[in-house]
Amino acid sequence: MRFAKVQFRVSKPLRPLRPLAFISVSLITLVITGCGGKPFEIRERPFKIKEGREAPLVNIARAKSDQIEIEAEAIRDEDYLYETFNANLLLAGVLPIRLELVNQGGEPVDLSKAQFEIKAADGRPYKMADAKKAFKRLISYYEISTYSKSGYKDSQEDFASYSLDLSKPLGAGESREGLVFFIVPDAIAQTTGVTMVASRLDRKQAKSATVELRLN
Repeated sequence: MRFAKVQFRVSKPLRPLRPLAFISVSLITLVITGCGGKPFEIRERPFKIKEGREAPLVNIARAKSDQIEIEAEAIRDEDYLYETFNANLLLAGVLPIRLELVNQGGEPVDLSKAQFEIKAADGRPYKMADAKKAFKRLISYYEISTYSKSGYKDSQEDFASYSLDLSKPLGAGESREGLVFFIVPDAIAQTTGVTMVASRLDRKQAKSATVELRLN
């Protein structure tokens, strides 16, 4: 029966450990929420991408389809990409192409059915990927697994802000600029000799009507 007295003293040495446990949990929380904020710190988009470029515009391709004039440029300036997106898109197999569409007609143009694809030098086609898929490709390539939900959402939205908006009609005399993304092998993303094919630039346009632009 004397051993019953020991029960009173067993819990006392455990009390000083509680602050340590609390500190450990707090540190873990700080690491998760602090280091795991935004996956990428993306620069705020300028009104015009080409106006916010440090490097001069080179190798711009132009073409026209009915009343839409197209200006396209494959962005392969790795310094610009890293400074803008905090990531090297080309190494991740994401080729960004800057497009500017100008409506030279007298009526609005519905772009909601517009399609873009690129063809490599060997003729293999690659369809446009939406900004979310391109962003996920970056996450996968850089093997980023620690971030907050809000940080991921904010970073994804910042990335998507650079994409070309095809959801709204392009008014008569208006122009619109943005990026379209293609997920391709990194070798293709970094080499020249790519052709862009644009089709359905107007919802009324025949599906077979296409415009090709040679991108260097």
